[in-house]
Amino acid sequence: MDSPFILRDIIYCHECKEKLITKKSTPAKSKKKYLYYCCPSCRKKISTDKIHESIFADFSLRWGRELKFYEKQTHKILVRWKKGIEHKINDLNENLEKLKYHLSTLGKNNEYYQELKEIFEMQILTTTKEIQEYHTTREQIDFLIEDEMQTELIGRFKQDIHRYSNEEKRAIFLLAIEKIGVNFSKDNHIRIDYRLTPYVQIEDLMKQLDIESA
Repeated sequence: MDSPFILRDIIYCHECKEKLITKKSTPAKSKKKYLYYCCPSCRKKISTDKIHESIFADFSLRWGRELKFYEKQTHKILVRWKKGIEHKINDLNENLEKLKYHLSTLGKNNEYYQELKEIFEMQILTTTKEIQEYHTTREQIDFLIEDEMQTELIGRFKQDIHRYSNEEKRAIFLLAIEKIGVNFSKDNHIRIDYRLTPYVQIEDLMKQLDIESA
């Protein structure tokens, strides 16, 4: 669906910390469409036309100036993430071996044997699943490091954003932008938090793991 609300889910009220909702206020006989992003808490709003143009201008300026540097940095970031994941896997493997050792040395004559046995077994299962998930992430990063398609993906950012449909614009912004904050008390000042790379899920995971990108 080619919705005009291309920033939904990534635009927030700076003061209320609430995700803005979409609202159509177009009169029945009006030829002009009145579309807004509204805060569900403070009820303040901003027109889609106004904020979209601001985002387009900032996006075009930023990527026009920084894309070459960004393209070079993407490979370095992926390599750093891979190293961070490998460290995490090593730590988990060490923890897994300790858990297995504690389980193997747990005496059946221990008063809390059954309870402790269940705790260790649950921890071993959870840790094993974590290791598998990180291995999958590392494989994804390996694929991206070798994938020539990332050059094509980044190349799409080089083109004039106005050339795309609303659906294509939204896809690009979801890849490039983490969050947009609107400060209604300061003349609708806009703050844009850009992503480091177009790899949304992996970047979010790296932040959860506190793995630096630079």
